[in-house]
Amino acid sequence: MAPSSKADKDHKQKQRKHKEHVVKLLTRGKLSGQFSQRLFRKLPPRVCVPLKNIVSEEFLRAGHIFLGFTKCGRYVLSYTSDCGEDDDFSFYTYHLYWWEFNLHSRLKQVHHVRLFAGEEIYSDLYLTVCEWPNDRSKIVIFGFNTRCSSSVLMNLMMSDENNRDIYITIASMPPAAPCSQCSAPPSASSTRPGGGECLEHGYVLNSRYQVVYPFPTFQPAFQLKKDQVILLNTSYSLVACSVSLCPGRPDTVLL
Repeated sequence: MAPSSKADKDHKQKQRKHKEHVVKLLTRGKLSGQFSQRLFRKLPPRVCVPLKNIVSEEFLRAGHIFLGFTKCGRYVLSYTSDCGEDDDFSFYTYHLYWWEFNLHSRLKQVHHVRLFAGEEIYSDLYLTVCEWPNDRSKIVIFGFNTRCSSSVLMNLMMSDENNRDIYITIASMPPAAPCSQCSAPPSASSTRPGGGECLEHGYVLNSRYQVVYPFPTFQPAFQLKKDQVILLNTSYSLVACSVSLCPGRPDTVLL
C-alpha cells in the first residue's frame, strides 16, 4: 500500500503545481496582455458545446458555415454562399450572420449583411473575417479567389489573367442593446436597409481593388495593425484607407 499511496501523493502534487502554473500564466497574461500559445491547446470537455446542440438543423442544412466567436465573445459568426442554379451564368452571393451566444440555449440570429453587394462575383471566394486590435465597433471581411475556374462566365470576365479582383466589406457590429436612434422608427426619407438601426450600428461599406502578380494575400496582423485603417497591397503600391463616422454628422461614413 505504501508505494501506491506515494504515487497518489506525487500525482496530487503534480496536479497542484499545474494548477498553480496555469493561475500564474493567467495572472501574467492579465498584466501584460499576452498569453502563451501553449496555455489553451486543449479545452476540457466540460466547456465544449457541440454545434448541433445550439444551432437548429434547418440552418445547418441551409449551408451555414460557422466561423467562430467575435472578439467580445458575445456573438458567433457564420456565412452562406449561393451561386444559383446555373454555375456557368450565375453570380455568387455571400451573406454574413451574427448569432447571439448563450451557453444554455440555442444561438439567436440578431443581424446579417450581404457581403460585397453590387459586385458581380463569378467565382468562389476565400473569405477572411477579422477585427482591428482595439476597435470592436466594426468588422472587416476580405474575399479573394484562390482557384482557377473553367466556367464559361469566368473565362469571359477574366480578360486579363494577370489581374485579380479583391473584395472588401466593412460592417458595423450590432450593439449589445439598441440605442435611442436604433429604437426610433425610420423616417419616410430614410434609405437605410433594415430601417430599425442607426447608421453607427447598421452601416455596410463595400469596395473592390485589383492585385497583379505575385498576387499578395491579405495579412490581418499587418494590414489591420492600426485601428480603423486598412493597408492594401496591390503589388505595385500600398494604399491606406481610413474608416470612420464623419464628426458632427452621424449620418455620414468616411472612407
